[in-house]
Amino acid sequence: MKWAFQHGFWALADQAGVSLGNFLTNIILARALLPSHYGAFALFYGVFLFLNSVHAALVIYPLSIRTATARGQELPELMRACLNATLWLFLPMLLALGGTCWLVRFNFQSLFWIFIAFGLGLIQETYRRSLMAQLKHQQALWGDYISYLGQAVLFWLLWQRQTLSLDSAFQAMALTTLGAILVQIIQLWQNLRPGTPASSPTGPLPGTTLGPADNTDCFRKKGDNRTESVPPLNQFSLTVWKIYQSGGWMLWSNLVGNLTYQMVLWTLFLIKGTEATAQYQSLINVLGVLHPLFLSLMNLLVPLAARVTHTENQRAACRIALNYGIIFGFPVGLYLAAVLAFPHFLLSSFYGVSSDYLKLSLALQFFIPYYLFSYLQVPMRALLNAWEKTREILTIEIWATMALCLVGPLLMIKWAVLGGILGLGAAALIRLLMQTKLLYNLMTLNTSSPVTSKLS
Repeated sequence: MKWAFQHGFWALADQAGVSLGNFLTNIILARALLPSHYGAFALFYGVFLFLNSVHAALVIYPLSIRTATARGQELPELMRACLNATLWLFLPMLLALGGTCWLVRFNFQSLFWIFIAFGLGLIQETYRRSLMAQLKHQQALWGDYISYLGQAVLFWLLWQRQTLSLDSAFQAMALTTLGAILVQIIQLWQNLRPGTPASSPTGPLPGTTLGPADNTDCFRKKGDNRTESVPPLNQFSLTVWKIYQSGGWMLWSNLVGNLTYQMVLWTLFLIKGTEATAQYQSLINVLGVLHPLFLSLMNLLVPLAARVTHTENQRAACRIALNYGIIFGFPVGLYLAAVLAFPHFLLSSFYGVSSDYLKLSLALQFFIPYYLFSYLQVPMRALLNAWEKTREILTIEIWATMALCLVGPLLMIKWAVLGGILGLGAAALIRLLMQTKLLYNLMTLNTSSPVTSKLS
């Protein structure tokens, strides 16, 4: 229990710093910029999330799963391969960023700093996730605080000097991200140098029977008994193919799932303009207080569930997911109750008593079911990710996104932001019901089978 509490605390503390930095950044921008300019930033933020989902599927997901069962020299080889893949993924992503700049009529200087900030962000995300996959959340915390909280501090200083603009915002993001990269490079070098204990423990973890992993290929999939090792770095195409084999289905599920956010954002932009996207983002900022709980729970459970399933069984992983889900669920429930009871007070606290966003109190309350359904999915989604049920996750995401695409535009034409929120809630409910059914079927099959279910 003490071991679980310590890892849960540092995972939450790390993600709290990340989400607090993002939260303060968005609040400062919403207060400092015109709604049309803040709406343009919200569009870029949506594109960033979409491209990050590609990177998360092809690089971060395999990194999290394979690091949890890798040891020795596999770790630095895995890091090099994932960094190479990150750099090559960045090149086609430039087209999407350039297209967004063209749509919102940004100048060349803005585009340059957007490229720099986004590219450094991908690299820093790879480093921080490597530390987190080794359950070194306490180490990852320092670089993340420099990047995200440092970014908020710079934004506030620029705001006070009345020099905060979209250009200066992306410059500040690039500067703090570069500082975080330098810190996390040093941490990873210290962890992976000869003589440093591997991320996989040499004995059981406190409170469990977890021992060292026995995988000889950090890219090996379940059921693959080949003895080949990670290919040399000059065989880059083979390296990328191995990464894709591990994260390819996750790529498509992330892309389809991210369409729900993107579809609402861009439909509002096309129907109502950037002011509607600013309103939508302003509501997400208020409920974004919960994001550190959602993300830290996911970041903690995926590698932990993979490791527990590898050494024990799926039922043990379910017990851990349930316990953490209950612990994290208490503050989630309290905050959602506060949003339901005091929406106007929260909006005025965030944006000021004279803000145009105060008229969105009803829309904020209608956002509560979406966030409730989304939280209930987190432990289940973490288990399915750890068990590499990515094809099934893709099927679920397709059904939820199809439902949103059918009803979402009609609702947004009639009710604008409120319609988009109602469509998101319907999609989240479909996703929750289908994941519950899938998990129930997996556990029923596991119980009826005489063979113990493990990752091998």
